[in-house]
Amino acid sequence: MIHRTFWKRLVEKLWDQHPVLWLSGVSQAGKTLLCRSLDDIEYFDCEAPETMKMLGEPDRFLQQYRGKRIALDSINCLVSANELAETASRYYSDTRIIAMAKPAANPPALGPEAASTHKGEIWLTPMLTDDQADFGNRDISVRMLKGGLPPFFMSEKPVGEGFRKWIESFVSGMGDVRRLFKVEKPGSLVSFIELLFGRSGDVFDSADFIQQCSMSRTAINSCLYILEKAGLVYPVRSFSSYKPDEITSAPRVFTFDTGFVCFYKGWSELTDEVKPLLWEHIVLNELIGRLQSRQFFYWRDRRGHRIDIVSAKRGIPPLAVICALHSEDADLESLFAFGRAYPDSTLAVVSSDISKPYRRISGSFNICMDSLESLISRLS
Repeated sequence: MIHRTFWKRLVEKLWDQHPVLWLSGVSQAGKTLLCRSLDDIEYFDCEAPETMKMLGEPDRFLQQYRGKRIALDSINCLVSANELAETASRYYSDTRIIAMAKPAANPPALGPEAASTHKGEIWLTPMLTDDQADFGNRDISVRMLKGGLPPFFMSEKPVGEGFRKWIESFVSGMGDVRRLFKVEKPGSLVSFIELLFGRSGDVFDSADFIQQCSMSRTAINSCLYILEKAGLVYPVRSFSSYKPDEITSAPRVFTFDTGFVCFYKGWSELTDEVKPLLWEHIVLNELIGRLQSRQFFYWRDRRGHRIDIVSAKRGIPPLAVICALHSEDADLESLFAFGRAYPDSTLAVVSSDISKPYRRISGSFNICMDSLESLISRLS
């Protein structure tokens, strides 16, 4: 069994703070295998009739397994799911539970926002660089082309149509959520998702999808919300303090995995032209996974400058990041423009060819030249 060291450490860390953890992530991200790899874990598949019967009386079940470490897979199958989680959080603090729902049952149907403050949350992203080491393949090009879902990443055969079948399976499992948001045509949702993958990283405009997806603007915006909640897309919204030269516009919508991006863009091999966009996806995935946050922004001005990622926390000067596959290709002019607009900001370049971080001085600007690891440390 492959042990995903980063995620196991994260589970143990959060278990020190919360007796109950909610593990979310898309299908085939590896949630079940991660839980089965945890030390001294008691695993239960909540779809199994005997498990359903056992968990029908939450208090009795928790008394029986008091002090144990428990994984509950497909917890959304239980009528008593929230009662079980609440009871464990409040009265069985010596017991550790990690709960997973089927991906289509993640919020809004059932998820951490419906739970008590005693619960912790983990979003299992596609594979991080640490995961690549655990899986025995550090080649970033393989990660870009095949994506970060372990079955696809590890496949020795061309993945190809596997991506399309994954999308179709995802949509077929979203029936309850589609009805909740009045998305009537599954085919329209499939078309919308495929177009989003083909335009991943672009500024989103719902008008671009109306005709091709045969949906209204309202339905398209509802679908985007559904996909964001389900983890298929990460809308990166614009950062601004409403300076005259800034462009405040729609979000850039990134889809969750580079393998799907390559498939729907028709990229069967990686060229120097396509790698920079995929590197930006890799960086964003790393930030979301390692920091367990989606609170990132981008920035543009009317002179054509653009910052790929802005981290902005209340009371802290912003951090502006340019993603450059090769450090010599970094768009420093955009960093300078942001630095002039926000003199107290930190300016950084994150590049795949930097192993040891260093500083680059250019005029009055001090640029942090970062690896992925050093950028994460800077933001932690």
